[in-house]
Amino acid sequence: MVDRFDRVRAQIEGLPGYRRTRPTTITSTMPLVGDSVTYVIESVRDQDGEIMAFLQILDTEGGMRLVLPGKVVNAVVAQHERLFDRSTPDSRARSKRQRELVAKRTADHERGKHDPATRIAKGLPAAMAGCPLCVGPARLRKAS
Repeated sequence: MVDRFDRVRAQIEGLPGYRRTRPTTITSTMPLVGDSVTYVIESVRDQDGEIMAFLQILDTEGGMRLVLPGKVVNAVVAQHERLFDRSTPDSRARSKRQRELVAKRTADHERGKHDPATRIAKGLPAAMAGCPLCVGPARLRKAS
């Protein structure tokens, strides 16, 4: 009897555009109990970039073989990335405020509020600090 694992694997075997990793074997032993479980995982990417995984689980009660479709693999990867995302609500709020400030200064610059002659007449520096449009050219002028 051919199960889904063998059927899917046989269908993609040797097809052009499919790349596969070497199987990785991991043995996990439960402390105190001593039960050992062996996992064998192999990933395959098709020509469209969709990834699927073949997972084999072997323990004292027998084995199980699974084909994890692309949506499941993507969900696992997304959850992994969320666990290791170093941003916090405070850092996201800080980044948002910074983006809003840059947008405001850019808008002010485009409306002419950062005119270098006007700023010099008022005794201010010609370029407004923090404005990406003012600071960029000022740096270029200093380097010349």
